Amino acid sequence: KPKPVRKIVRLLDREAEMVSEIFPDLRRLAVASSVDPLHLYGLTFTVWVPMALGLTRIVPRLEVPEDLASVTVPSAIISSPTFLLDAAVPHDAVRFILSAGGKLGSEAGARVKEIFGIPASGIYGSTETGVVAFTREAGRGDAELAPGVSFIGDPRDGRIRTPLTETGEASLDDRIEPIGPRTF
Repeated sequence: KPKPVRKIVRLLDREAEMVSEIFPDLRRLAVASSVDPLHLYGLTFTVWVPMALGLTRIVPRLEVPEDLASVTVPSAIISSPTFLLDAAVPHDAVRFILSAGGKLGSEAGARVKEIFGIPASGIYGSTETGVVAFTREAGRGDAELAPGVSFIGDPRDGRIRTPLTETGEASLDDRIEPIGPRTF
């Protein structure tokens, strides 16, 4: 059931800064996306991040994997795992891939790397929390907490401190299995 989620401009700006801290290569690329900007993930990564960082945004949205052929300048692709796995067209301009909206498992991560010649990075978060964690190679390795994010108490409880909410804290609905102080 839809519910309202208020996002404050300064928090969206902070999230854009955080994303560029995590993935500095993003600052030198155009952004193409298969994600609908009416979804918060799409709004954040395909509208707000390019706007806040002054990046070129490639429009229209990539509707089908064949649309990747229209990406001809060095670009970051923002996508869900499914779209990436269906890609089978030239994609020489793709320099960075950010996958979110679902976990990219190890087999899928290896397949994306085979298709594009580069690994997909991944993000974890929610509409309410923004980016919580990331992986440099989705499907391999543990998720690392984003800058400024930390667990409150036992990570298994899913309580975090985050600079991306008005209160500075949030509770995650997902089950967290800690690996280290900043990884899960």
